[in-house]
Amino acid sequence: HDDAAEGALPVGWTTVCTGRLTAKEAQVGGRCDGVHGTTDLVRAVERSCNVFYYRAAARVGIALGLESGLVNLGVKSLFRRTRPVYDGPRPYALRRPLTSSFPSGHATSGFMAAALLSDGDEKVAPLYYGLATVIAVSRVYVKIHHASDVAAGAALGMVLGRVARHVAPLEAIEESEVLSPL
Repeated sequence: HDDAAEGALPVGWTTVCTGRLTAKEAQVGGRCDGVHGTTDLVRAVERSCNVFYYRAAARVGIALGLESGLVNLGVKSLFRRTRPVYDGPRPYALRRPLTSSFPSGHATSGFMAAALLSDGDEKVAPLYYGLATVIAVSRVYVKIHHASDVAAGAALGMVLGRVARHVAPLEAIEESEVLSPL
């Protein structure tokens, strides 16, 4: 599909499930319960098409790992902002992190995940972004972050999510990538 090649996953996007895995997918235990042919997300869920899930999960996991390294080892060290001063008991007995406060890594991760998970299915986007918002606001509630840390983290997460969608679009499995029939 032309849109998928450009980095967008439009509503109605499909992939071809050949019932085969790439060598890399087979090494990590991926599987497919049968040859499903052309399938979309709904049919993949109904048919337990793990090839489809593997591609989407790998993209989210790798992107979040890179984001965590970038934010926690890079961006936070540039700002070195202190965390909110609070001498009382913290809600839920959370420990005070030792890293810089700015930006909120939880907010960045939440909004990046929302951008990736809602890719191509804008109907569920409010759910993912709503969950990201709850995560972000909870960091202020538990007195671990300033509101501006969370706002910056959310903005950074949305930008990184869009970049990841462009750099690593979900694609159909190419015949040349397959290992062997299951």
